[in-house]
Amino acid sequence: LPTTRYDDIVIHPRTHDLVLATHGRSIWILDDASPIAEWSGDIATRPSYFFAPARATLMQYWEDISNTAHGMYGGENPADGAELTYYLSKPANKVRLIVRGQDGRVVREIAGGSSAGVIHRVTWDLRHEPPPATPGGGGGFGGEEGGGPPPAATGRAGTPAPIQLPIPTHDIGNRGPYVSPGRFTVTLDVDGQTSTQALEVRSDPALAIPVAQQRAREAFLLDVQATQVQVEQRASELRAMRAEATGADSAALQTLERRLTGGRDAPRAKLGGIARGFNGSGAQQGSFAPPTELHRQILSEAKAELAAVEEAMKKRRP
Repeated sequence: LPTTRYDDIVIHPRTHDLVLATHGRSIWILDDASPIAEWSGDIATRPSYFFAPARATLMQYWEDISNTAHGMYGGENPADGAELTYYLSKPANKVRLIVRGQDGRVVREIAGGSSAGVIHRVTWDLRHEPPPATPGGGGGFGGEEGGGPPPAATGRAGTPAPIQLPIPTHDIGNRGPYVSPGRFTVTLDVDGQTSTQALEVRSDPALAIPVAQQRAREAFLLDVQATQVQVEQRASELRAMRAEATGADSAALQTLERRLTGGRDAPRAKLGGIARGFNGSGAQQGSFAPPTELHRQILSEAKAELAAVEEAMKKRRP
């Protein structure tokens, strides 16, 4: 903390945030200070320690970033999602946080900071992996930002180590689907040594959408994303085939590729439109509502066109 005078210190009773008021007109907030309360000399001597995460909430916002700049005169809100906090007593080569659903399947894998003597904090945005990037669309699998590992810091045994601010785990231009409410497990993997904590994700208390419908949305969007992957894989294969073709064969392969990727009626555009509408883009957060029959029809049409192109590709392969 900067050297200054703090007149009031309060622990928020519900969220366990540490709130400090200065002698001037500033307020400094550390979101969820419970790891500091849990800190001990024993934790400081362990190679790694994974603090139990607090319950996370899926929140429905109109937008997740301000678009009025300084006119808001407001403080920065904490990052959306689940805060995952861990400590390392010695440097690590590779740190991963692996989120799994109740069925044991991996939902998200997040890279974490690896420096020693720091309480690291990573925020999972409660989404699946982002869809693959399309040409000119930016982003990519993972969509993570935050650069390299944070600088090293030291802490004395028995005293709380410095806290590294959260690492964002999403790119607002390329997002995966939100998970539905439920129970998850998060595994901290530090160079092969693992520890696991349970995590509850609840629905927005003000959101009148049943959990069953949110699960239907999640399953639908994962189907959309899987079809997106197939479309991009077939388009890449067609480009590779064209590189070895000439004349009429090359033109025919180009036509097949355009059936997948060219124009607003192609599967790429149709699937991308669904994904952006539900997963959000830029200042738009997205939607937790279930898909409509029209959404399902568009997906079915995209799958049919993909299947037709794949059948035509089989006939052109040696």
